[in-house]
Amino acid sequence: MHSTYPPAARPDPLARLEARVRWLTALTTFLALAFGGLLLWEFLPRSAQVEANRFVLRDARWGRRAELGFREDGSPGLKLFNPGGRTRVALYLSAEGAGTLRMTDAKGTDRMRLGLTADGDPLIALADADGELGAFTTVESAGRPTIRLEQHGRVVWRAPE
Repeated sequence: MHSTYPPAARPDPLARLEARVRWLTALTTFLALAFGGLLLWEFLPRSAQVEANRFVLRDARWGRRAELGFREDGSPGLKLFNPGGRTRVALYLSAEGAGTLRMTDAKGTDRMRLGLTADGDPLIALADADGELGAFTTVESAGRPTIRLEQHGRVVWRAPE
């Protein structure tokens, strides 16, 4: 049998075995410490607070069903989508502090708005299938209720007069 090592330079088989045992011991120690760290990480208490600029809730088909985030003007908003991806319910808070709940039909047309003005006056607005506003009701800050009916942008009835 021919060897590539000269007879005096042949590595000692016992020394090679000891080196391999040291390497395997170091590897096993590292893996045990890594496993212990992961196990400890799993049982550490976590903060219940999650922070982000936008949250998107998706269904089993990965379709967007809800979204919580900021609008273009920096105000917060919540949208709920139908399975087709159209907004059906939206909740907004304007930069001035007015809150609005908007509901749309299956075609995406605004049909109802329920809100509070920045001053706190309530407002309900109803629209027809074309999105044309037709009925408004509010209670002014002085406590005076108002109802207004419109057709094609023209007031057809108002109470009180």
